[in-house]
Order: sequence, then C-alpha cells, then structure tokens
Amino acid sequence: MNLDEVDYRILLALQQDSRLSTKDVAKQANVSIPTARSRIKQLIKLGVIKHFTTIIDHQKLLGGVTVFINLKSRLTDLKNVGEEIRKMEEVVEAYFVIGEHNLIIKVSVPDLISLEEFLIGKLSKIPSLEYSKSSIVTETIKDHYTLIQPGYVIKIQCHTCKKEIKGDIVKLKPYGHEFFFCCTSCASIFEKEREQLLKPEATTSSEDEYLHHHK
Repeated sequence: MNLDEVDYRILLALQQDSRLSTKDVAKQANVSIPTARSRIKQLIKLGVIKHFTTIIDHQKLLGGVTVFINLKSRLTDLKNVGEEIRKMEEVVEAYFVIGEHNLIIKVSVPDLISLEEFLIGKLSKIPSLEYSKSSIVTETIKDHYTLIQPGYVIKIQCHTCKKEIKGDIVKLKPYGHEFFFCCTSCASIFEKEREQLLKPEATTSSEDEYLHHHK
C-alpha cells in the first residue's frame, strides 16, 4: 500500500476535524472535490480510515474514572483472554504488548464503586489471568490520537529539493496552503524565492497605487 502527499493531506485534515465537508477537505488538500471524494472512498475501502467517530472525554461525564490496567496472561490463552476483554463495555482500549505484561487495557467507569465491581465481578473471573496492576488517571496531560507522519507508507517530496522526506516535516503556510520540506535549509530557499517573486508584484502594486493617486 503506497500513499502519497494528497492522501496525507486528506488524512491530516480529517484527523484534526472529521466533521469537515468534502469541499473543505479538498481545499486543505489542494485538490478538486471529486478527487477528494474518490480518495476518501479509497482510503475507507483500504481500511486506512476505519470509521468516523466522536471522541468523548469520559472524565467530564459525571466525574468518571479512567484506569490503565496492566495484565499478564498465559501465552497459550492470550488470544482467548483478548476476546473476553474485547466484549467488556467498560474497556475503551486494549492492546497486546511485549514486556513484563502482555496486555494493557484502558477502562472508563462512572466511579470507584463501579471500578471495584468491574475488577471483582468481571476481570478477576477470567481464569487465565495471572497478574494485574491498576493505575488510576488523576489528570490527562495529553489526549490525542496519533497524527499520521511520513514513514507510515506515505511518500512525501520536499517542495524545494524534491527528495523524499524521511524525517520530521518542516512546514510553511504562506498562502493558506501548507508546503512541506525536508529541512530548514530547503524551507529557507523557498522563502527567499517567494520573496523574490513577490518583489515585482509589490512594485507593480505600488506603481498602480501611485498612478491612481496622481491622475
């Protein structure tokens, strides 16, 4: 699967606000509306876009409690444990991991009583679980889904040198449209070239204004 700069711009726009209309997505991606529409349909078909949803802050709903729980299960039963956890409505995120534990789950419940009921009434009844450790969230420092970056099978060329960007993207937005660069040097070259292009326009504008006032 190879995604290009247009796909990147579309995904970035939708990640920042999934409510955007196709017209607005097309504008941010600098493509036509039909192109934006067909690209979005293709990204859905490929499974890159799983679904459009609303992210809820559970902690603001009646003082909800969010908990991260590290779990350890017998490897032979790991998949079955994952299936059991996936069915639990209190679990909002769940991951298989490598390390001291082999599962991490994020649980959201209304209060501490509900948490106790979940731990004792549901989680502890999974026979294959050998160990669990809970950490209650007291404050969220950052809560953001990962924004897609180059390296996620996306090939983006530097606007100046035309080489593929493999590291962090340097961005400039001089005309209300983002330009991508592989380094600050390429971004500086672009800025200098833009200044040179603007000089004749500025001169012409000044001359027109001068002639207008001195007719």
